[in-house]
Amino acid sequence: TQGRHQELQTQRRIMKIKLRAWREDDAARLYDIYRATPDLVHQMPALGGVEDARTLICEELLPSSEHIAWCLEADNQAAGCVGFRCMGRQPSGTWDRAWVYYWMSAETRGLGITRRCVRAACDWAQNIDASDDSAVSPGKPAEQAKISYDFSALTSARSPRVRRLELGYRTNNPASAAVARHIGFVVEGVEREKFCYNGVLYDAAIAARLHRDVDHMLAATSSSGASAAL
Repeated sequence: TQGRHQELQTQRRIMKIKLRAWREDDAARLYDIYRATPDLVHQMPALGGVEDARTLICEELLPSSEHIAWCLEADNQAAGCVGFRCMGRQPSGTWDRAWVYYWMSAETRGLGITRRCVRAACDWAQNIDASDDSAVSPGKPAEQAKISYDFSALTSARSPRVRRLELGYRTNNPASAAVARHIGFVVEGVEREKFCYNGVLYDAAIAARLHRDVDHMLAATSSSGASAAL
């Protein structure tokens, strides 16, 4: 029947996720995401149109010596961003630390995509070969979807080899807290009234990730997997 055919097509669907560099021609899509995702007013300057989005891409998202931003592409169109603002360049060309930020469009949330892509980008930034890079993973069960990941741009790009990654999130944002915890960030404290959005002040949890934090994360994952197998 037609209904059964549509169900089978949905089950076979694979969402294609890719990390790549931002392009100027992403401007229209970026503006669409901004209009459709209200909480992005906390993540970027106000955008009044496509030209504002193009300016943001040219001034903030195209790569520079101290700033690297990866575009998360979903099914061939921009859908999110993972960025690093590097600080403390060393004589060897590495960086002492970097501030990590990320945002996703509404349609890519709740599928595990944020966690997977942010971890891959952070592993790249610290020159760590630790990501689970299997080609296809299950998506949201309710949608019976599968997701394929393409991180080849990370593989071919030179890592900034950052010693310490840092990020912050509102203490009332459990989704961001879960992503950070899962990929090895350790909360180091709370900064009171750190962020101000629309005149409202929010406390922020401040977290960091060192190489040894990744080692601990991998050891814990391996241990839990071994226990599950018993």
